[in-house]
Amino acid sequence: MVKVLIVDDEKYVCERLKNDFDWESLGFDYVYTAQNGEEAIDIIKLHNPGLILSDVRMPIMDGIQLARYVGMFYPATKMIFISAYDEFQYARQAIDYGVKSYLLKPVEKQVLKESILKVMGNAHVEPGHDDSGKASEDVNLIMIRKVQRYIKENYYRKISLEDVAKYVYISPQYLSRKFKEVTGQQFVDYALNVKITRAKSLLKNSGIKVKDIAVQLGFSDYTYFCKVFKKYENITPLQYRAKFVLTGIKDWRQNGVE
Repeated sequence: MVKVLIVDDEKYVCERLKNDFDWESLGFDYVYTAQNGEEAIDIIKLHNPGLILSDVRMPIMDGIQLARYVGMFYPATKMIFISAYDEFQYARQAIDYGVKSYLLKPVEKQVLKESILKVMGNAHVEPGHDDSGKASEDVNLIMIRKVQRYIKENYYRKISLEDVAKYVYISPQYLSRKFKEVTGQQFVDYALNVKITRAKSLLKNSGIKVKDIAVQLGFSDYTYFCKVFKKYENITPLQYRAKFVLTGIKDWRQNGVE
């Protein structure tokens, strides 16, 4: 079943677009509406539409933010912007996030119809098929990989579940549950493991003071850093560093250097 989602903060615009078209003749089985990006995301997660028609300026979450989310997690879904604002910045961002067409209000019915047909082509039967379970699994996997990459690239920051959930536009509770399902680890354990792995590298390969390493890894409390390190490695940071110093001295002596 192929579905279309109309997103506009003006309810009458949604109703007009919904009722003015013979959507079935265009190959669509269901038409959904939302008044902002957050409502749209809830519908996308449930129904996986093949096409989204969206306004740009909306409260709570605008069309640009919505396009970014769709581009990251539903790349097969096509998007068309319908906006009253003829601004290059919006058009450029729309292109960056994969929006296929940018139309200006008021848009003529025939122009919109031609744009829909051009954007969808023969591909509109693919995103909205009934294999929603597999699609959901694929999206969750993409999302969690995105989260893992974010954590690895931002190991030097104080990383919270709430901040990362905002980054991928989902609730902290949902992210926590899906992260555990996909990785087998709790979010906080994965984030700390990334930091500790980096700490081990710095302790082994640099002369940076342990306190400074803690700061570089986003720990504001040196004592807490040592406690976390010992929890994962069973020794303190200083003991870990000393182990490699002793190993280096031993190797040095074994090579005949006195």
